[in-house]
Amino acid sequence: LLCDLWLSGKLIRHVIFSDTLTRSVVSIIHWHYIRSEGLADIYKSLGIRALFYANEGGFDVFSLAAKSADAIRIGFQWTCLLGIDNVSARSHDVFFFWGPHDVQVALDSGCVSKHMLVSGCFLTGRSNLQARDETQSVVTDFRKRGVNYVITLFDNSDPAPNFYRFFLEWLIEDPKLGLLVKSKGGRTWADVIQLQGNTSLDDSLDELLRGALETQRIHWMSSYASPGDAALAADFSVGMGTFSAIAVAALQGARVLYVDYERLNQGAQSSYSIFHSLGHNRCVFYDLKTLKQEVLEHAANPKSNPHLGDASPILHRLDAFCDSGASRRIAEYVEWYMEGLARGLDRGEATFTATRKYAEKWGKDKVVRGL
Repeated sequence: LLCDLWLSGKLIRHVIFSDTLTRSVVSIIHWHYIRSEGLADIYKSLGIRALFYANEGGFDVFSLAAKSADAIRIGFQWTCLLGIDNVSARSHDVFFFWGPHDVQVALDSGCVSKHMLVSGCFLTGRSNLQARDETQSVVTDFRKRGVNYVITLFDNSDPAPNFYRFFLEWLIEDPKLGLLVKSKGGRTWADVIQLQGNTSLDDSLDELLRGALETQRIHWMSSYASPGDAALAADFSVGMGTFSAIAVAALQGARVLYVDYERLNQGAQSSYSIFHSLGHNRCVFYDLKTLKQEVLEHAANPKSNPHLGDASPILHRLDAFCDSGASRRIAEYVEWYMEGLARGLDRGEATFTATRKYAEKWGKDKVVRGL
């Protein structure tokens, strides 16, 4: 309590006797410090010694609160990173990454985690049997209706009306196409329409959807389906905005295509454009018309572009293990950490011991920091 009062008093003096910018910064710091102390009291009362929390952006009151409560914060990668503009300087005590690609992005972004480990992608182990069976049944029905090529669509958090418009128009015009839609966050079509924020655009897309539904060759995936559940039943999966969904789908054996509106490999993020490294018209396309042309040519003659959508040469860079065992490795690490605490080690010693055991079992190359 005395320490809190001393720090608060020091910050208040800065607020009173400093220029406007300094006062603003110090006020924000003080506010978040107070928030973190409130959280720390909760963590202490619950006896928390290791904290997982998904929010990794903005002010990190959670790591600060964990430290104040004599706990550690553990994080794990949720998304495949496009580049250094897309990652915060992670301040977790321990952070688990999928593989070398994202480790390098994090290092170049200034990640400050003291323990950085490679666990593989935990999302490849997440699947839903009901969703898989449902999707296979839908695709079987598509085939009976004369469908020759099925495409799964992965969208993004940002509005993308032209993305949907293109595929809905293609579906209506082409009786050989079937569509599966896996929207981010389990959104419905109504949610997607609402994101557009333009009434005339909404009506236009809504009309297109009604025409698409009449074909009986489009299926909106349920929220409990994983990217792999959606992708493995299709011939190709198409993503835009982020790499995450297509990366997870590729790691599970699906053929993936990415629409790169921003031409990421031609700018400052070129060294992180991992799917572009596979070469021209293989997994990355700058426009939808070229993507469509390649899919149609492949459907007519697979030898025309036999590697279309095949990301296998880069999978080891996305996931160092490629075995769907990431969750098990992370849980084992936590178990080692808790065992250390039970033996009387402080949190720093217990964390180091868990990291050392991880290296002994999975290899020193899987520990980027911490030894």
